[in-house]
Amino acid sequence: MDARDEAGEPMTSQELRDELMTLLFAGHETTASAMAWALYWSHHLSQVGERLLAELDTIDENSSPTSIVKLPYLTAVCNETLGIYPVAMFTLRPDSGGGVTRGAGKKMLNC
Repeated sequence: MDARDEAGEPMTSQELRDELMTLLFAGHETTASAMAWALYWSHHLSQVGERLLAELDTIDENSSPTSIVKLPYLTAVCNETLGIYPVAMFTLRPDSGGGVTRGAGKKMLNC
């Protein structure tokens, strides 16, 4: 692993394991929830679904795999979905100003 923290230190085996477990057990649910809402609304609002499909049709089999991130309407749909239905209502971060203190040096911050 080439990843480094703020102090330039590599992740320990325990930290790497913890991150992978989080992705495995928590990451899929948040992704599934966001995708479900995006698909629901793009189907429920037919004009959104039609415009989204038309934009997706502009990508052909010879396009770069990263070209999908450059689609403005898809980006807008994703951002709107996450704005209405955020996958995490709050996060705990080290005390850096703002928020409500919760425990040893932690604050609760709204996303």
